[in-house]
Amino acid sequence: MNINHIFQIAKWEFVQKAKTKAFIFSLVLTPIIMSLFNILPMILMNTITKETKKVLIVDQTHFAGNALSMLLDFNKETEKHTIKTTLEHISPNTSINIKSYTDLIIQDRYDAFIILPSSLLQKREYDYYSLNISNISDFEVLEKSIEKVITDTLLSLHKISKSTFQDISSKVKVHTTKIKTNGDISKGDTLTEFIGMYGSLLIIIMMVTFSGQLLVRSLLDEKSNRIIEILLSSVSSIELMYGKLIGLGCLGLLQGITWLVFGLIASVISGFQSDIFAHIPFIFMYAILGYFYYASILIGIGSTATTEQEAQNITGFIMMFTIIPFLFMMVIMDNPSGTVAIVCSYIPFLTPSIMSARIAIQFPNIIEVIISTITLILSISINVMISAKIFSIGILTYGKRLTFKEIWIIVRSKG
Repeated sequence: MNINHIFQIAKWEFVQKAKTKAFIFSLVLTPIIMSLFNILPMILMNTITKETKKVLIVDQTHFAGNALSMLLDFNKETEKHTIKTTLEHISPNTSINIKSYTDLIIQDRYDAFIILPSSLLQKREYDYYSLNISNISDFEVLEKSIEKVITDTLLSLHKISKSTFQDISSKVKVHTTKIKTNGDISKGDTLTEFIGMYGSLLIIIMMVTFSGQLLVRSLLDEKSNRIIEILLSSVSSIELMYGKLIGLGCLGLLQGITWLVFGLIASVISGFQSDIFAHIPFIFMYAILGYFYYASILIGIGSTATTEQEAQNITGFIMMFTIIPFLFMMVIMDNPSGTVAIVCSYIPFLTPSIMSARIAIQFPNIIEVIISTITLILSISINVMISAKIFSIGILTYGKRLTFKEIWIIVRSKG
């Protein structure tokens, strides 16, 4: 095996893919688009003025309706969620004709109507009717307003002043401080930990997914254009396989570094601070190993693909395993040094993501880092040996894709 040939192929793969417009656009636009998906909805929710909602209040309490109507009509907190009310008092003993009110909604005379039952104070329940029951912001306004009406009424009945109640019911503030393994302390909170964990997972998954898809597509294009035959006249199939793995691995690394720079810039602008930035080398180490783990599987199985649809099916199935770690995220956040987290750290297809998530939350014991790294490297070595056998045959297979039985025979062969 000629090392020079491997690096020449790796360089060629890197340069050819890196200078394409598609890669350049994805390199820059992907983090921008992802940021917009997270930020734009919040901006729109806070800036766009909502239309006035017409709400009919059907009141059986004869006290809550007036108070709620005044609160919704004049409370400054509801300026962005303007609700105009119409009040109708109904005797507690009179049955309510729901059909008559639903007709008003269908006729567009009102957007919604709510029924305040006579048992409102005891059961703290009310009914809401509308054609649209997915408007969370309106629900929040109504819920807070009705809760305030109930609270104020009960305070008045029990002759408790509002100031006294506010003093008693004021929320307790907690100031969280994170202790590092070296004894240092730093300010932090759950949201910061979650963002750090989510960011580290996202970098790994996107690097593996993007580079893995490029790898299979590159193989298919070269097979379709018969370029692979020209390449194999100058280098061995093993040299070609290693060259592609290394070249596209460097491409994924470039992508990850670029996104990290965007992340650092965004964190500086937003004032976001996290210990994750101190552990970036470890996260990138697992990202690179994660790429080689999945790529070493993809290059073997992907070499057997003969059509675009087969290539998509192969990459889609294998890439499904990259999102499995999300199933364990809440468990890991709750206890990053627990049994589940440790066991998952030693399962090769979970190791890159799980270890990165643990590092972002609470840096694990260095022994666990060493063992998980060795486990991942050994798994990659086994994958490469198996894929090398499949690759040497599959790369020259045209027309008919190798069956699982044929692949199994190739894997078991001693050659």
